[in-house]
Amino acid sequence: MHLWELFGDLDEKSISSVERDLDAHDYQPADKVAAGKPVIDLDLSSPHFIQRLAQRGKTAQISPEEIEDLLHRGREKFKMEIGQASRSDEPGQHIDFYDPESKLKVPAIVTPNPNCKPGTRGKTTCQTVNGPEPKNSLVTKSVMRKGVED
Repeated sequence: MHLWELFGDLDEKSISSVERDLDAHDYQPADKVAAGKPVIDLDLSSPHFIQRLAQRGKTAQISPEEIEDLLHRGREKFKMEIGQASRSDEPGQHIDFYDPESKLKVPAIVTPNPNCKPGTRGKTTCQTVNGPEPKNSLVTKSVMRKGVED
């Protein structure tokens, strides 16, 4: 089952667009990647995220704009945590993005980038044919509106 099948008003293109936009402007802007600054790959389409959505039942009418807005504002709110997570050699940190006004919550976990390889002198290299990549990913686990019954 795919994310866009679970949300009646979300399709594959919408979710991909949200992820690309957030990565380009908030989580891994090209200028920061090139400068070697802390960046992290945001992943909204992981199998675990989709599995958790399937277990939830109805989605309380969550729009792609709400998800994008929450994660956009969350990048600034959790700036220090995301910065540490982007450099971590031991991922696993949890970050819960939450908006008290809309009650929208997106829990996420930091995972290592499988394209990164140990280099010389213990330094990790995250270079692919497409250029440098972030060391870690921020993988969304679920999306929910707290206080709304399934």
